[in-house]
Amino acid sequence: MGKASSGVKLKGFFRVQIIDKNTKKVVGDSGYCQNVITDYGFESCIVALPMKGIANTTQASYLILGSGTEPATDDTQLNGSNTDQVISFEGLSVVGSMTARATAQFEGSDSSMATLRNIGLIAASTGPMIAGNTFASSVFSTNQQANATYELQFARS
Repeated sequence: MGKASSGVKLKGFFRVQIIDKNTKKVVGDSGYCQNVITDYGFESCIVALPMKGIANTTQASYLILGSGTEPATDDTQLNGSNTDQVISFEGLSVVGSMTARATAQFEGSDSSMATLRNIGLIAASTGPMIAGNTFASSVFSTNQQANATYELQFARS
């Protein structure tokens, strides 16, 4: 009998683009960046979720943008997060059989002018954070929108 491979690997990626609303030109682009998955993300959202009846399991529901630092695995909140920049997913899809993708669009407004430097995948509008990371900072102005894509990619090892 052959040895079956049963390992699973998970990587998360995000991309944030800032678009000028008038010209529709991209004025900032993080490119695809790999994320940091928090301890909470592993325990409550990835490891426990497939098992029926395990208490305190949850799913990601929101993206948040901020101006802070790279999260540590034990962080529960996105450093420098801006409460004006929390949004529920607009698009959710499974790409192929191994990738989950969420997309969202953030609109600039008078109260949201900020420097964007990090992104987080969170369970509720106030947290806790599941995954996140930093990207090259960019100023987000009232005449712009930010398009965000977040992917979790699973692979058999």
